[in-house]
Amino acid sequence: MLETEIRDLILKEQLIVPGDRILVAVSGGPDSICLLHLLYGLRKVLDFEIGIAHINHGLRGEESDGEEQFVKDLAKQLELPMFVHSEDVMATSQRLGLSFELSARKVRFDYFEKIMKQEKYNKTALGHHRNDQVETIIHRLMRGAGLNGLAGMRLIRDHKYIRPLLHTPRSSIINWLKEEKISYQLDSSNESPSYTRNSIRLHLIPQLERYNPDLIKTIGTMSQSLDWDRSYLEELATEIAKKEMQKEGDKVILSEAAFKQPRAISSRLIFIALEKLKGSRSDLTMGQVLDVLDLAEGQTGRRIDLKKVVAANHYGRVELSLKKNEGLIKEELTERTIDIAKLPLSVDFGRYQITFSNEPQESLGNRIDASRLGNKLILRRRRPQDRIQMIGMNGHKKVQRIFIDRKIHRELRDQLPIITDEKGDILYIHPGICAESFRITPKTDKILYITVMETDNYDK
Repeated sequence: MLETEIRDLILKEQLIVPGDRILVAVSGGPDSICLLHLLYGLRKVLDFEIGIAHINHGLRGEESDGEEQFVKDLAKQLELPMFVHSEDVMATSQRLGLSFELSARKVRFDYFEKIMKQEKYNKTALGHHRNDQVETIIHRLMRGAGLNGLAGMRLIRDHKYIRPLLHTPRSSIINWLKEEKISYQLDSSNESPSYTRNSIRLHLIPQLERYNPDLIKTIGTMSQSLDWDRSYLEELATEIAKKEMQKEGDKVILSEAAFKQPRAISSRLIFIALEKLKGSRSDLTMGQVLDVLDLAEGQTGRRIDLKKVVAANHYGRVELSLKKNEGLIKEELTERTIDIAKLPLSVDFGRYQITFSNEPQESLGNRIDASRLGNKLILRRRRPQDRIQMIGMNGHKKVQRIFIDRKIHRELRDQLPIITDEKGDILYIHPGICAESFRITPKTDKILYITVMETDNYDK
């Protein structure tokens, strides 16, 4: 019996545990209606609660409204809480620049997340079945998928989205509904071949079944087998990530050793890092993963754009960071003039606070021979042809080369303060780089103390 199969699967895979509050996504179609009735019958035996969520996509006018009313009546009959969201998904898709299918999916999951948070549900049950799984796998195969894609949808995703019917063929669902004399709605848009998934179901799969009448079962079994491999590799990659991945501030960093792993692991480490950074692995394609792998083998300083994320090679490590909000007002890269006559003086300069004084400071500072200075100092950031003769050197060296040699991060280089005299000669570069011509000697009778502290309230 279908009830027994679903109960056994739930227990075996721990899709539901005692005390769970499950939001059931119910469209009114046979799959979701079957799921709702099965969970309704199991709720007391397995000790969990359920509620209903329904999305009216506004696509089919009276038909959509009729489905909404059908589900409302059913919720009232079963005495279950119900939550309804109506949205013109076609208009949303045009606004977001996405296909209707992708927009509808976004609307659904955004609403599920909202209700779970507001109403204290910890999981959402979805009505996907084996036929849906096969359609998904074929769709992914046509677009070019790796193991993750060909393994298909998961029984449980993100610890909160469950699919108890995923191993059940649609024919078994329809037969069970008939036997139980349970009514449901039919969505006329499912018969439109203009949607890719519909075309696969209506035209491509029947053609493939001419070569293999058991196609649905065969591909369904294959996906389960591939899921075992996927799960093992992800567990292995997760263990390796504990050693080779770290989060520093707003960045996630993968070590050089992470990319010496077999590509089956290093590729997964990239997905894990992205999830750590932004809470989701979405928006990252296999092509982009290959780009990151190539980046890790390239030159330091190189960066690539991954839509909402920037990846950078920093001496063999790959650093992932979210793109900064383009709407933020950025600080102008202007010069600041420091009047020596007004010392001591503290100046905020980007992420740094710089103190100039004629007296030693409590914190360790940098010392400059002030007797060689004029009346003013210039505080600025680096310029392309900047050079400095560092203490102990015979000749001058490009500031760019100094930064590279000291492995100062590329994003930080443009923020570091540089101090020059009135003529433009560099006397100090943070961190701790002093010029030979301004070094302290036995003849020095006046000292300028420069202390640079990084503040914790600067976000750029």
